[in-house]
Amino acid sequence: MKPLVVEQDVASLYLYGIDAVVAATESLTEEQWHSRCCGSWSATSLAHHLLGVVGWYDAWLDRALVGTSSPPFPRADLDRRATDALVTHFSLSGPESIELFAERARDYLERARGAWDLPYGYPLGTITTGLHVGVAACEWHLHAWDFSGLDDERHIPNRRPGCTRLLYLASGDAIAATKRTPARQFTRAVLRATADTHPWTTILRRSGRRA
Repeated sequence: MKPLVVEQDVASLYLYGIDAVVAATESLTEEQWHSRCCGSWSATSLAHHLLGVVGWYDAWLDRALVGTSSPPFPRADLDRRATDALVTHFSLSGPESIELFAERARDYLERARGAWDLPYGYPLGTITTGLHVGVAACEWHLHAWDFSGLDDERHIPNRRPGCTRLLYLASGDAIAATKRTPARQFTRAVLRATADTHPWTTILRRSGRRA
């Protein structure tokens, strides 16, 4: 089934998301790095989380490359594992973590583009590597939103016309791909029909954030 967003656009959204995280954090003060930023996490903890997530993605792609496409762990374990992963990078400062995140996230995209259509397991199910890059792009933008709130200048992914619409379609298409065929087709139809109606606000609300 043809993806709702072509590879080049998904890759661009992903890179825009990395740049947005870097831009939102480059002028944070020491006090802001220790301020609450995402749920109970400080900005530094969120930076550690991003670095941990890139590590997950590399490991999941490694599994896909050797033919293992089952979910790496149950969806119910996601929050616990995310919290546990913070400890791995505890010794790094926020800026150090963001620098490493940006480097590793860009490297990951290069790897992913060589395996775009490969079956790929993540906690919500089995999709393709390319569809999961759409999930990652959405995550980077959402966390850029979290960071930018520390300066009361909320990040909106508007670097080009239609960016929020494409982000909505790319991330939604990945969710649809975990469903059986009739439900997937219905979900994709709904995505197309609603993609022009406040897509970024919808993404924020579905992630549990206040628009």
